[in-house]
Amino acid sequence: MPRIYARDGHQYKLALIDEAVQIQNGASQLVEKDEMLDLWQQLRRNGFASEVLTPTGLEGRVQYLLPLVAELPYVRRVKVGRTYNDITGHRSDGLQFLPRANGTELTAPRTATVVESDRTDPQVKLPI
Repeated sequence: MPRIYARDGHQYKLALIDEAVQIQNGASQLVEKDEMLDLWQQLRRNGFASEVLTPTGLEGRVQYLLPLVAELPYVRRVKVGRTYNDITGHRSDGLQFLPRANGTELTAPRTATVVESDRTDPQVKLPI
């Protein structure tokens, strides 16, 4: 059973038990298969998952599951925040889903540039 360290430094273990993930961190908690599926679907749908952006019911346990999901080759660890202050100050650990097209290697994401228009709101122009 692998030992994993939470971001606060304490150690815990994960085990697969009857189609559920067992979190052992002093007390034992189970994450059912359907709850893991909810986390995976949210990651695929939104492109991100974090302690802040998590399926209902996993709020207290998602911090233990993110390192497990981060081991997938098409998922990477990121720091996320809801505001600019969050990004520059306190940030939350999260994951980003990086889909592959036709089995090719992962490429750097395209960058977006903000351009001013005749309207009062800026538009995003993506390079093609």
